Amino acid sequence: MESISKEYEKLLLMIDDFKDILKNHYRIDIILKNELLGLSSRYSDDRRTAILDKEDIKDLVKEDRIGYFFRDGHFQWTEAKGSIDQITVPEDTEGLNFLFVTRHGQVMRSPIDDFLRAHTDETITLKNGNELIRTFLVGDSGEIMLLFYAGQSIRFKVGEVSIMGRKSCGVRGMNTNDVVTALYIGESDVGKRLVTFTEKGYAKQTLLAEYPIQDRGGKGLAAAKISDKTDLLVNAVLSDGTGKYKKIPLEDRTKTGQA
Repeated sequence: MESISKEYEKLLLMIDDFKDILKNHYRIDIILKNELLGLSSRYSDDRRTAILDKEDIKDLVKEDRIGYFFRDGHFQWTEAKGSIDQITVPEDTEGLNFLFVTRHGQVMRSPIDDFLRAHTDETITLKNGNELIRTFLVGDSGEIMLLFYAGQSIRFKVGEVSIMGRKSCGVRGMNTNDVVTALYIGESDVGKRLVTFTEKGYAKQTLLAEYPIQDRGGKGLAAAKISDKTDLLVNAVLSDGTGKYKKIPLEDRTKTGQA
């Protein structure tokens, strides 16, 4: 009986202690701390993960971005989800510029970094119903060629287009308001041909070398003879003479003179 009595008294003391623990948050914290330290000493090993500062999930996944240039001059960055026509921008953009060609014959060259740092929605300056028709990624060399509905063309060096801010109105490429398209020739025209297309389906290919380099703003040269039979010039492309464009074999087209 004596042993049972002692066990009973011991249980009563434990119960009183447990009640005190439940009433005392400080004692609870001490007990939890000691228990956790004991678990850590028995089972812990070196951490296999790293704790970093919080980042946006978009910063963790490398995604391409597409910059859209709209006809009204607006520029917008968006995540790449597919596009019809795009310019690949290299990692190193030093010395690179966007070259813009407008319907009214204005040409503008602005540093690409001005647009990479731009806000989501920016605008280049267009006036009096003008619209953007082509955009190229260029350096300081190479040549550009503008073609017009009336069949005229002008070819000049990219360096003739001064580098300006994206709010600039640009400079005159040729004194006309009916640019149909523009082509970036690069630094060599060896083997390249100009292929023109008219509204009534006439195509013509000419060696690009037959179009000499002129001063920007000049009168230009005829790239296609326009008549009631052909109607207006509607498009042009550069070719090396071995491919096809819109299912028209270039080798079947007769090579003709510049005019």
